Amino acid sequence: MSNPLNYWPGGIPAHIRCHPGIITGLWSNTVKGWLLFLKEHAVPRDSSNIEADFEIKQRRKLVDQWASMTQADRDSYHSRAPEPQGADSWDPPQLKSPDPDLVGYIQRGFVNLIVQQPLDSRNRALWVKLCILLYRLDMDEYEHSFGPERVVVIYSNPADNAPVTPETFMAHCFVEAADFEGLFFADQESLDTGRLLLCDFEANGQVKASSRIWPLWTSMAYGYIMGIGWYADRVIRDYEHGDGDCDANAAIDMELPIIDLLKEKERFMENDVDTDLWENAIEQYAPGYLEMEAAGNGMAPEYDLGNLMK
Repeated sequence: MSNPLNYWPGGIPAHIRCHPGIITGLWSNTVKGWLLFLKEHAVPRDSSNIEADFEIKQRRKLVDQWASMTQADRDSYHSRAPEPQGADSWDPPQLKSPDPDLVGYIQRGFVNLIVQQPLDSRNRALWVKLCILLYRLDMDEYEHSFGPERVVVIYSNPADNAPVTPETFMAHCFVEAADFEGLFFADQESLDTGRLLLCDFEANGQVKASSRIWPLWTSMAYGYIMGIGWYADRVIRDYEHGDGDCDANAAIDMELPIIDLLKEKERFMENDVDTDLWENAIEQYAPGYLEMEAAGNGMAPEYDLGNLMK
């Protein structure tokens, strides 16, 4: 679970909301008043201050102050703000946490599990199976589709344990920790049917486009997004397996044994693969999984995800 300091105490205040409209044009002109406000009010850490959460508390205070202002006061900053110059305008160094991996950063990945935690036995078994299916099982090479460290479990703010949804995901990631930096989801339907939810977002966090995609196709989607620079909405439009309604992304009962799931999708794989290859690959990726799954009639809720190949 993420460090409790990364969650807004008591939950994100109701008066702090994402922008209701979609931002078009240059962001720099839209937010330059806010950036000037940061420049004028951000205070560096005193050398004697050893508080781990000094920066994140200050960032939240500034967000709260800005959101509590009248529009006239915000406009006054905008009217006298210069055009932003350089990365420090967007993310002042005095507001950066010394160790953001511990404090000041909500972990997110390329695939994010947003089902409420803790998982029950059935959902845990399905999540284990889905994690294994994110390895390359459509070719005779032992590797992950995009890197196991990019598969992340999302935890709600413990103050209210409100579910994280695609619609609230960006606020969860960036507003909880007042993160000034500037995807695939595994929800309950993903666990039940194997169909991950690919989303593209507007600048204000609204879902712009979405599609249901089977795990084996994430390697190509990742290549298009990270390698070529496509936005997710283009992957949905132009990648042959990007359309959630195509046969390659048809829903499957994820309680079936994993080899049976792969047989259902075999005709959509470009390379020659068979049961022997899958069994060997799964033993490489998840040692002991197939034996445990067989003993559990297709489900292995007790399988240790720490055993997965790194």
